Amino acid sequence: MPAPAKSISIGSLIGSFFGTFWLLWGVSFLGGGAWVLVAAVAILSCTALAWCIACFRFIRRRLPPSTDANQPSPFGWAYRIVVMLEGLFIGAGNWFVSAHHRADLLPVVTAIVVGLHFFPLARILKATNLYVIAIVVTVIPLVSLAIRNHAIRDFASCSAIGVFMLAGSASALQRLAKKVVEPEQASVHL
Repeated sequence: MPAPAKSISIGSLIGSFFGTFWLLWGVSFLGGGAWVLVAAVAILSCTALAWCIACFRFIRRRLPPSTDANQPSPFGWAYRIVVMLEGLFIGAGNWFVSAHHRADLLPVVTAIVVGLHFFPLARILKATNLYVIAIVVTVIPLVSLAIRNHAIRDFASCSAIGVFMLAGSASALQRLAKKVVEPEQASVHL
């Protein structure tokens, strides 16, 4: 699989898993009284995740494997360092807000750190679309701080991030799947 298609498809698959997580985490703040909405969102988000997995598998089967064994992985040491720092900063930020008795800010702190980690990833992976993700995922929790009700704020910010990440991942996988099919269709018409 060519490096750009490989990194786009793997990154989109990872994004679809995290988008589903964020969406489900968001609806969990509605509590037990909204079980119908929680169930509906769970079914829809898991269906979208399954569709993303199917697209990813379709793309992997259609593209030829990479012939260059020495081709560097886009998910090398720099990527791993950024992800490890993200985990450390999430842990430190969540410890800080918990120590100050503001556990209601856990999703906000987590979302801000996740959004900020996309900035270096955009440069490492040479994917300019990650800058858009970085800005949106960082701004959503900051804007949500204007909502006074903690449960509604956490629901709104986590769900918005989840919808954005899941829709973006599905869209990227769909575009890549179409690119894979186009050369096949062109060869059939010749």
